[in-house]
Amino acid sequence: NDNKRLIASFLKQSRLRNQSIKYRDDKTYTSNSAETQENIKKNRYKDILPFDHSRVKLTLTTSKDDTDYINASFIKGVTGTKAYIATQGPLHHTVLDFLRMLWEYDIKVQATYYHLRTSNTVTCFVFDSFNHHQKAF
Repeated sequence: NDNKRLIASFLKQSRLRNQSIKYRDDKTYTSNSAETQENIKKNRYKDILPFDHSRVKLTLTTSKDDTDYINASFIKGVTGTKAYIATQGPLHHTVLDFLRMLWEYDIKVQATYYHLRTSNTVTCFVFDSFNHHQKAF
């Protein structure tokens, strides 16, 4: 039973990844903002980029160097409105952008799923701003 769920999950992820690659390669949806020289360093992975039509835009600024870019996308809820935001775990140099997004979009609940380390590589910068609300599952 667990094996069937794992296989089904893998196949679903594979289909989603293939669809995303097709959209990018066919230029169905563009990721121009994510691919600019200024923003490319803010992307954890070069092949996981938000599409321009659904990306989260930041308007709050803390310095003249801030941009409106964060690697994050809006996700529609059952009513068809922008109900959720999917984003990468912040990199050391994008934590401020991440916090700006939480503040600007008045995020009340943050669910995080990640492997802290993969093959001795840190995969997510951990910060302690929400420690009093964290729960481990």
